[in-house]
Amino acid sequence: MDAHPDLAVSPSASPLAKVIGALGIGDEIDWRPDHLAASAWLEHVPFAFWVVKALRPRAIVELGTHWGVSYGAFCQAVDRLALATRCHAVDSWEGDPHAGGYGEEVFAAVRSLNDTRWRRFSTLLRMTFARAREFFEAGEVDLLHIDGYHTYEAAAGDFRLWRETLSDRGVVLFHDTNVRQDDFGVWRLWHEIKADHPHFEFVHGHGLGVAGVGGALPAPLRALFAAAEDPGAAAAIRGLFASRGEAVHLRWLAHDAGARLRAAAEERQGLSARLQALEEAHGAAIAAADERLRAAEERLRSAEAAWRQVERREATLRDRLRMAERGAEALRARTAEAEAAAHRLAQDAAALRARCDALVRSTSWRITRPLRAAVGLARREPAYVARLRGLLGRPAAPPAAPVLPGAPVATPALAPAAPPRPAPLACATLVASRLPAPLLTFPDPDSPRRLTMLTDSINAGSLFGGVGTAMILAVLLARRLGVPLRVVTRTEPPETANFGAVLRAQGVRCDGNVEFLHSGPSGVGRRVPIGAGDVLLTTSWWTTWAALAAVRPDRIIYLLQEDERLFYPAGDQQLRCREVLCDTRLRFVLNTAALRDHLARDGMRGVAANGIAFEPAFPEAIYHREPRPAGAKRRLFFYARPSNDRNLFLRGLEALSGALVAGHFPPEEWELHFVGKDVPELVMPGGVRPHVAENLPWEEYAALVRSVDVGLSLMYTPHPSYPPLDLAASGAVVVTNRCGAKTSLDHYCRNILCAEPSVEALVAALAEAEALAADEPRRAANHREARIGRDWEAALAPVVERLAAAG
Repeated sequence: MDAHPDLAVSPSASPLAKVIGALGIGDEIDWRPDHLAASAWLEHVPFAFWVVKALRPRAIVELGTHWGVSYGAFCQAVDRLALATRCHAVDSWEGDPHAGGYGEEVFAAVRSLNDTRWRRFSTLLRMTFARAREFFEAGEVDLLHIDGYHTYEAAAGDFRLWRETLSDRGVVLFHDTNVRQDDFGVWRLWHEIKADHPHFEFVHGHGLGVAGVGGALPAPLRALFAAAEDPGAAAAIRGLFASRGEAVHLRWLAHDAGARLRAAAEERQGLSARLQALEEAHGAAIAAADERLRAAEERLRSAEAAWRQVERREATLRDRLRMAERGAEALRARTAEAEAAAHRLAQDAAALRARCDALVRSTSWRITRPLRAAVGLARREPAYVARLRGLLGRPAAPPAAPVLPGAPVATPALAPAAPPRPAPLACATLVASRLPAPLLTFPDPDSPRRLTMLTDSINAGSLFGGVGTAMILAVLLARRLGVPLRVVTRTEPPETANFGAVLRAQGVRCDGNVEFLHSGPSGVGRRVPIGAGDVLLTTSWWTTWAALAAVRPDRIIYLLQEDERLFYPAGDQQLRCREVLCDTRLRFVLNTAALRDHLARDGMRGVAANGIAFEPAFPEAIYHREPRPAGAKRRLFFYARPSNDRNLFLRGLEALSGALVAGHFPPEEWELHFVGKDVPELVMPGGVRPHVAENLPWEEYAALVRSVDVGLSLMYTPHPSYPPLDLAASGAVVVTNRCGAKTSLDHYCRNILCAEPSVEALVAALAEAEALAADEPRRAANHREARIGRDWEAALAPVVERLAAAG
């Protein structure tokens, strides 16, 4: 085969010398890059320098810039060669499923670099590719670099959209042509491009495709494309640029290692200084602790003496109580005797009344009336009868009608006594009895400012999800405000050990002592002392209602973690819950932006005006995937709460039954675990009996979650709830239901499948979850790429700062 005219140099030259001569390669491929960052594009920086020199473009457009490694190379070449080139970088700087999401710091870094070095000829266009296309004329662009979302559809759409902007000298670069995994599809588009245009492909650095679209390409570019047809020349070019690219990559590694080394040295210096300070503080603390210990021992001796006095008083009171009980027992016996005697007297009086009435109506009484009249007794007879009846306990009867001789005489029946009517109830008393009882307090003007967390219980059955979150927020806010923390429970006395156990497990430090009080809704427990500057953190609408009776609304922070209106049917309770959510005097902290947006859209004015949202955290020390033992069955977890209607227990049973009938989750391969409360013993289709776990201690619940492969957790509210995130953070595939704006939870993790709450849709989602759980590489990749928070202090830092700033 004859040599291509664009590669013609000297017949005796080596393939590499021929390539360098034909492409006009000079020292530009050895330039030191001005901008280095972690990127596969580092290995193509020498080619970027060369292509700018060879093409001398009038306009460069890059679609997808991220940290700006490729764009920085183009701009450095334009600057160093003193070209009259206009450069444009187009990116949203928000990330995509391939690059991952990232924060504002990426755009800020690229903007700072651009403003410092290339602002006179470079422009950053922060917008979509489609929007940016409107600002470019046909035939305006000489060099187009496409490096956006890497699916086939996205890359092909970008090329079609920008094709007309290319000039007759136009060259297009496609990155990642050598990536063949997941849904990357640039390699497919590259095969189509190669069939229609002169081209050259580098396979190192994830692959870079170079296509000549214009018909008037400069000679060096024509030589590059001609080399693609000569295996020797193509190999020489690839080897040359791959070796130079590797040098750039090594330079980045050295730069990064140096930066890390310097940071480590600075950290070591700081740690040394801190260690010295801690040692000094430690000595002072030991001395202070010894002094406090001596004082504490003295207080302990005083307390023991006082306690012995209390015990003596208690013994005296017990003796008095026993005497009072014996007296009460005697009184009860005397009362019973009196009641029995009164009953006998009432029976005797009734018998005498009957005999008196019978006598008055008898024939003998009527026959002897003339005799009684003769001796003057008849006229006094009505008074005697009335007196007798009065003495027997009933009013005098009206005069009887005349009775014929021989007619039967009826004996009147005794009327039963009417029961006493209860005393009337005051309206205010009735209303108060049906609503949450106010928090009983008393003024404590001399106390320091405190933060008080008000909740129902911190006992073992109450620690999951919401109450645990409230504990963490209370500790972090008290630390930020520099005030002591107090926990007040309403329904049960606090089990104080649970508080520390939850914080330790979640990796949250608690400074200082925590005071615990029980102040029940019926006056059980203590009244709560309230100082002038105290702040209350409430955990439900009813604890907020109780607090409003005791303190000003602007001193209440309401931690809201569900749409609590849905706890009740339409009525008084739901109305008052709504009124609390509409109270613009309160401050609200909401668990997830989805819940805040839902309530704001639904007209809850207080939430809309003063709502601060956060996303919960799931520390990796607790929520991680544990390998399944060899030969063990996979596990299916169902969040079963029959007494909580919003958890759709019945619909969950229907969906699981449908999946089992369809052949999914065969019992020889899967175990079913029903986890919740008030779960009845059940037999599922095929005779499958689920393992039932109720009121698990927190540690056992977390251990079970780490072993789950598929979870079914339903919640008929618009926010995600905790169990789906517990499971996804631990590596499980989770099926949950859609509700309102909750149509997808992919932004947390792609292992969470949202389905319509119909039986058919949930069965289909369970089948998809079973397949995804078995696809270990995809399931593990989704878990690694999940955007679920892992650090509570980072998750709540913005909330704590805003609350602290507001006082």
